[in-house]
Amino acid sequence: MFFINFFLVLVLLGPTSAGQLPHRPDNNILAPLYGTHRHQDLVPDSYIVRLIKNYTLASHFARCGVDLSRTSHDFEEIPILRSYRARLDNFTVNQLVRTDPGVEYVEHDFYIEQPSFVTNDTVQKPDTHPSLTTPNHLKRWRAGNIANADYALHMITAGRRLDAELSNYDVRTLRNPGTGVNAYVLDTGVSITHNAFGRRASNFRGMRTTPYCASGDLTMSDHIGHGTNVASLIAGGSRDLSISFANIINTKIWCSNRAVESRISEAIADITADHRMNVLGARKSGFKGSIINLSVGISDMGRTLRTAIEDASEWGVVIVVAAPNMRVSASIDPLCSHPSTICVASCTQSYQWVHGGAYGPGIQIIAPGRDLLVARRDDDETLSIMSGTSMAAPIVASVLTNFIGYEGIMRDSEKVRRRMFDNSLPNIITDVPENTSNLFINIPTNGLRAIRGPPYIGAPLQSLRCARCFTGRSNGFDK
Repeated sequence: MFFINFFLVLVLLGPTSAGQLPHRPDNNILAPLYGTHRHQDLVPDSYIVRLIKNYTLASHFARCGVDLSRTSHDFEEIPILRSYRARLDNFTVNQLVRTDPGVEYVEHDFYIEQPSFVTNDTVQKPDTHPSLTTPNHLKRWRAGNIANADYALHMITAGRRLDAELSNYDVRTLRNPGTGVNAYVLDTGVSITHNAFGRRASNFRGMRTTPYCASGDLTMSDHIGHGTNVASLIAGGSRDLSISFANIINTKIWCSNRAVESRISEAIADITADHRMNVLGARKSGFKGSIINLSVGISDMGRTLRTAIEDASEWGVVIVVAAPNMRVSASIDPLCSHPSTICVASCTQSYQWVHGGAYGPGIQIIAPGRDLLVARRDDDETLSIMSGTSMAAPIVASVLTNFIGYEGIMRDSEKVRRRMFDNSLPNIITDVPENTSNLFINIPTNGLRAIRGPPYIGAPLQSLRCARCFTGRSNGFDK
């Protein structure tokens, strides 16, 4: 009788455990439960369950004695994180799920408050020159040209500190900068038909509604305007708002004044999954790499979000975040201080630090963030003037898409980070607080003495896209 009962137990535990019972590294009877300290921010009865490596949902359900995908509300599997989200009662969590040795941990899901977006929403005149889907091409090293560029584009391409404020002059860039790069905008939505994007913007996976919000305006439209502003600074080259022609991928996470950690984590995980597939098909598709601009400010990071960010970075997805728009140490923002993200502070067009923003060791790079010309959500032509660190971050992202696209950096986010640091301009921003990095974002395509040789420090002599773009002669960096 004992032999029969033991055999039945092995059958119920499934194929993963029939040979050897799964076990957590800590060997505790119950899987750890995280996040309960957040109290008022908790999503009622909502949990994320992460399984140990090579342990299947079928084995987990067999161990629990119930198929939670059928019995639990809001069940959602997140395969790339070996996790699922579900609404579970206390008995199920503590007596069934946590007692399974194949569960690595359980985390109570929680709300994240929407950050305050600093704006100066001044309507500008519609386009006064033809919109372009690619930049004008010069003759020598296949450079590109952004016409009537705003001041920020002059600053980030000069290769030095400018003596005078420039605007409405042309800026020399790489040819078709950022082409083939997917720039995911995790924000309030994007008005993808705006002419700043030249038909290069789309909704993530063609979605009409976002699965990454629990409530609010679930359509993919931009209900506030912030996401469209951000997207245009990343890849608004078709209206001369950016030095990038990357593909904008609208990934809406803000549908109301708060989001849910597991859903933001799921969005990043889904992007990582798509990135992995795109890498496999890159030879035929022309795919060059992925970057995320994440507009989220938090004081506490859950394990699920941390895992999603680390997995994305490990697979080569670059993640840019804005420093908080408040005078606090950036080290208190877990996103800003995380080693897998690039945290951005802002300065003015006179190279002065913008006071009132975060400071300290978490800051990695500085970009223009005051009175920037951006696309407006109201229609497909109108522009606005906006400010804030959340406007500086996409300018950094635009430069990084140049590095990614030119070299085809699909699997090495650290190489992108090195390009950023190697080409940045040190100690040109004034009034930077103590213990804060004084590095200004830069790609010196508009400041080269000759249109020859590699266009920036660390660049190969030949672009992945264009084998004859450069001659290999000096570009002025060695003089």
